Amino acid sequence: MARRFHEEPGTTPLDWLKVERVSRAAELLASGTISLSDVWEVSGFGSAETFCREFRKIMGGPPSDTVNVCAHSKEDRPFGSSD
Repeated sequence: MARRFHEEPGTTPLDWLKVERVSRAAELLASGTISLSDVWEVSGFGSAETFCREFRKIMGGPPSDTVNVCAHSKEDRPFGSSD
């Protein structure tokens, strides 16, 4: 695994891990299976503050935007439609 990171300049194992954790958190938030207040711990972050900082850095906005966008897109679907 370490060899892979040496072959990809600019990527460290820690950076990769942060992206994976934030991506998983975004999936969980979008699915509605977990609350915003619990997602940081389930995603493997040590604190809500660290989670929010890394989420903003990687996703370009706060985690609440992911929840709000998903909630609105579900509300905007016509009656009877599904995913």
